[in-house]
Amino acid sequence: MAIPNIPVPSRAVLGVAALLGFAFVSVALARIEKVSATPIPFAPVAETQILQFTDRADGAVLALREDGTVQAVIAPETGGFVRGVLRALVRSRAQLGLGREDGGFALNRLSDGHITLSDPATGQQVDLGAFGPTNQAAFAAIMTPETGQ
Repeated sequence: MAIPNIPVPSRAVLGVAALLGFAFVSVALARIEKVSATPIPFAPVAETQILQFTDRADGAVLALREDGTVQAVIAPETGGFVRGVLRALVRSRAQLGLGREDGGFALNRLSDGHITLSDPATGQQVDLGAFGPTNQAAFAAIMTPETGQ
């Protein structure tokens, strides 16, 4: 199959090239000047639970309160989103030479209903609502022991 020979106006080609060049220069300047996006402030925290997460021999993940009691059990082969978020936070800790002994993670319910997971040891905070209501609900279930087990 032959490709048709369609003439493209040179002004269009120059316009696209100029737009791409502008985009590349803008990004380069932003990185050089260390310009970052303006963060949107979170609503005030209404409830916080500090939890340790640990793997059980059968593949389940336990969410443990500070006193060691079980807050929630994430059954094996479920909770893929929860496991993925936790894996990312644990990886960040490992890169900084931090571990389980550096404390738990803070699961926060904000006054506007959003749920965030933060790591006081690294300062990272994940807005779980950004991943959709179903994924946020997975962490909301952990906050409520009756539905999290």
